[in-house]
Amino acid sequence: MGLIDQINALIWGWVETFRAFSRRVALLPFAIYAAGQAAILAAIGGFAYPVVSWFMVPLLRWRFGESVLHYPNNFLVLRAGLGELDPFLAVFLGAVTAATGIVLFGTFYQRRRVGFGEAWSRASSRYWSLVVAAVIAVGLAQIVTRTSYAFFGYLAEESPRTFRVVRGSTILVVLFVQAVLVYTAPYIVLAGRSVRAAVGGSLVLFGRTPVATFLLVAMPAALEILPLWLWRQSATIAHTFSPVLVPLLMVIWVVVLFFATYVTLGGITRLFLHLTQDEAPGAAVPGAGGEGRP
Repeated sequence: MGLIDQINALIWGWVETFRAFSRRVALLPFAIYAAGQAAILAAIGGFAYPVVSWFMVPLLRWRFGESVLHYPNNFLVLRAGLGELDPFLAVFLGAVTAATGIVLFGTFYQRRRVGFGEAWSRASSRYWSLVVAAVIAVGLAQIVTRTSYAFFGYLAEESPRTFRVVRGSTILVVLFVQAVLVYTAPYIVLAGRSVRAAVGGSLVLFGRTPVATFLLVAMPAALEILPLWLWRQSATIAHTFSPVLVPLLMVIWVVVLFFATYVTLGGITRLFLHLTQDEAPGAAVPGAGGEGRP
């Protein structure tokens, strides 16, 4: 696919994604994942409450040290704590919520109605395949990130400017890895492929549309720039204003991730159907059968 065709498909995918807002049920899978993230943040911030203290206190002490068990340090470690646990959430919960969203998007684009329960059931039936695919994607991203910081982390103090370049390069590599594998879940849940075939198919589709696919992944991720900048000022905000503003920053972060994930998967699902069904932008989707728009 030529560059102009890829840009056309990219814009078309985003238009269709925002049109899918008319089916509010498509938001539910992403809301469930956001609720999981919020639960992690609540457990870290409220570690002293008896309902979670029995496991959060030893966990936080082991991972971050005794100082994190004192106010307001428990707030200042919120992002780091979420970063430690979110990969596991992404694998065991995110795999099925993302696939459920893909099913809802896919049926919407095909002019069919599917309820949340049916979409969840369809995604759950391929749960372990989705988990394996998520382990591959998340694992590769973690390897890239941790390897980069293990070798170049010392630059944060010795050469902050160089470290910013390293950090930016690491983010780009992670986004590239995500883009290469982003069609794996649609292949598994919409086309019924095995994990191996889905990974291979994703590589092929990325090779056909590298620009459109990368931008569909990277541009929504750019929404995180503002909350990331705010978080870097969290210590200043906590000491200048109030520590209770720090959890608010994390709430903003979770909301931004919610919409970024929605836009990414909506656009990717639209492009996946276009590439696998040889559908021209704006054409009737095969299988619509005159069922009408949802």
